[in-house]
Amino acid sequence: MRFVAIQPSRDEAPRGSTSAARASEDLDPRERREAAVISQVELLLAEKRTSLAVLRTGVSIGLAPLSITALLVTLSRFVDLADNLVVSIPLGIGLAGLSVLSIYLITRATLHIHRIDHLIGKLGRRARGLRAFIE
Repeated sequence: MRFVAIQPSRDEAPRGSTSAARASEDLDPRERREAAVISQVELLLAEKRTSLAVLRTGVSIGLAPLSITALLVTLSRFVDLADNLVVSIPLGIGLAGLSVLSIYLITRATLHIHRIDHLIGKLGRRARGLRAFIE
Protein backbone atom coordinates (compact mmCIF):
# COMPACT_ATOMS: atom_id res chain seq x y z
CA MET A 1 0.00 0.00 0.00
CA ARG A 2 1.37 3.40 -0.96
CA PHE A 3 0.38 6.76 0.46
CA VAL A 4 0.38 9.79 -1.79
CA ALA A 5 0.50 13.31 -0.44
CA ILE A 6 -2.13 15.56 -1.94
CA GLN A 7 -0.87 19.05 -2.67
CA PRO A 8 -3.37 21.93 -2.68
CA SER A 9 -3.62 23.95 -5.84
CA ARG A 10 -2.20 27.46 -5.83
CA ASP A 11 -5.59 29.15 -5.69
CA GLU A 12 -6.67 27.15 -2.58
CA ALA A 13 -5.94 28.42 0.91
CA PRO A 14 -3.52 26.36 3.02
CA ARG A 15 -5.20 23.87 5.33
CA GLY A 16 -4.28 25.63 8.58
CA SER A 17 -5.55 29.03 7.51
CA THR A 18 -8.97 30.18 8.53
CA SER A 19 -11.15 33.03 7.48
CA ALA A 20 -10.21 34.74 10.76
CA ALA A 21 -6.53 34.59 9.83
CA ARG A 22 -7.23 36.08 6.43
CA ALA A 23 -9.49 38.72 7.97
CA SER A 24 -6.74 39.75 10.40
CA GLU A 25 -4.96 41.44 7.51
CA ASP A 26 -7.79 44.00 7.44
CA LEU A 27 -7.46 44.91 11.15
CA ASP A 28 -5.61 47.85 12.62
CA PRO A 29 -2.60 47.13 14.90
CA ARG A 30 -4.57 47.36 18.18
CA GLU A 31 -7.22 44.93 16.97
CA ARG A 32 -4.49 42.65 15.65
CA ARG A 33 -2.86 42.55 19.08
CA GLU A 34 -6.18 41.76 20.74
CA ALA A 35 -6.82 38.99 18.19
CA ALA A 36 -3.36 37.57 18.96
CA VAL A 37 -4.08 37.67 22.70
CA ILE A 38 -7.43 35.93 22.17
CA SER A 39 -5.66 33.23 20.15
CA GLN A 40 -3.14 32.78 22.96
CA VAL A 41 -5.94 32.49 25.52
CA GLU A 42 -7.69 29.90 23.34
CA LEU A 43 -4.45 27.90 23.18
CA LEU A 44 -4.02 28.11 26.96
CA LEU A 45 -7.60 26.99 27.49
CA ALA A 46 -6.97 23.98 25.24
CA GLU A 47 -3.92 23.12 27.36
CA LYS A 48 -6.06 23.52 30.47
CA ARG A 49 -8.62 21.05 29.09
CA THR A 50 -5.77 18.60 28.51
CA SER A 51 -4.57 19.07 32.09
CA LEU A 52 -8.09 18.51 33.38
CA ALA A 53 -8.19 15.23 31.43
CA VAL A 54 -4.88 14.20 33.05
CA LEU A 55 -6.34 15.13 36.45
CA ARG A 56 -9.41 12.99 35.76
CA THR A 57 -7.14 10.10 34.72
CA GLY A 58 -5.09 10.46 37.91
CA VAL A 59 -8.20 10.35 40.06
CA SER A 60 -9.45 7.28 38.20
CA ILE A 61 -6.12 5.49 38.60
CA GLY A 62 -6.13 6.42 42.31
CA LEU A 63 -9.52 4.82 42.81
CA ALA A 64 -8.34 1.40 41.61
CA PRO A 65 -6.02 0.72 44.60
CA LEU A 66 -8.68 1.97 46.99
CA SER A 67 -11.29 -0.36 45.48
CA ILE A 68 -8.97 -3.35 45.53
CA THR A 69 -7.94 -2.63 49.12
CA ALA A 70 -11.60 -2.36 50.16
CA LEU A 71 -12.26 -5.71 48.48
CA LEU A 72 -9.29 -7.30 50.28
CA VAL A 73 -10.46 -5.95 53.63
CA THR A 74 -13.92 -7.36 52.98
CA LEU A 75 -12.51 -10.77 52.04
CA SER A 76 -9.90 -10.83 54.83
CA ARG A 77 -11.97 -13.14 57.02
CA PHE A 78 -11.99 -15.78 54.24
CA VAL A 79 -8.40 -15.45 53.00
CA ASP A 80 -5.27 -15.01 55.08
CA LEU A 81 -2.87 -12.77 53.16
CA ALA A 82 0.07 -13.87 55.33
CA ASP A 83 -0.34 -17.44 54.03
CA ASN A 84 -0.41 -16.20 50.43
CA LEU A 85 2.70 -14.01 50.37
CA VAL A 86 3.41 -15.00 46.76
CA VAL A 87 0.29 -13.06 45.79
CA SER A 88 0.22 -10.47 48.58
CA ILE A 89 3.65 -8.92 48.02
CA PRO A 90 3.32 -8.28 44.24
CA LEU A 91 -0.22 -7.07 44.80
CA GLY A 92 0.96 -4.61 47.45
CA ILE A 93 3.77 -3.39 45.21
CA GLY A 94 1.34 -2.94 42.32
CA LEU A 95 -1.14 -1.05 44.46
CA ALA A 96 1.63 1.19 45.81
CA GLY A 97 2.82 1.85 42.26
CA LEU A 98 -0.66 2.81 41.13
CA SER A 99 -1.01 5.11 44.13
CA VAL A 100 2.30 6.82 43.37
CA LEU A 101 1.35 7.22 39.70
CA SER A 102 -1.99 8.69 40.72
CA ILE A 103 -0.40 11.19 43.09
CA TYR A 104 2.11 12.19 40.40
CA LEU A 105 -0.58 12.76 37.74
CA ILE A 106 -2.83 14.71 40.10
CA THR A 107 0.03 16.91 41.34
CA ARG A 108 1.38 17.56 37.86
CA ALA A 109 -2.05 18.43 36.45
CA THR A 110 -2.91 20.70 39.37
CA LEU A 111 0.36 22.64 39.08
CA HIS A 112 -0.09 22.94 35.32
CA ILE A 113 -3.67 24.23 35.73
CA HIS A 114 -2.51 26.86 38.24
CA ARG A 115 0.29 27.96 35.89
CA ILE A 116 -2.15 28.26 32.98
CA ASP A 117 -4.59 30.26 35.12
CA HIS A 118 -1.75 32.60 36.05
CA LEU A 119 -0.77 33.07 32.37
CA ILE A 120 -4.37 33.73 31.36
CA GLY A 121 -4.60 36.32 34.13
CA LYS A 122 -1.45 38.04 32.85
CA LEU A 123 -2.83 38.08 29.32
CA GLY A 124 -6.14 39.43 30.61
CA ARG A 125 -4.43 42.32 32.36
CA ARG A 126 -2.53 43.15 29.18
CA ALA A 127 -5.55 43.15 26.84
CA ARG A 128 -8.25 45.68 27.65
CA GLY A 129 -10.94 43.85 25.70
CA LEU A 130 -10.51 40.69 27.78
CA ARG A 131 -10.64 42.27 31.23
CA ALA A 132 -14.41 41.94 31.37
CA PHE A 133 -14.20 38.18 30.72
CA ILE A 134 -11.22 37.27 32.90
CA GLU A 135 -11.44 37.72 36.66
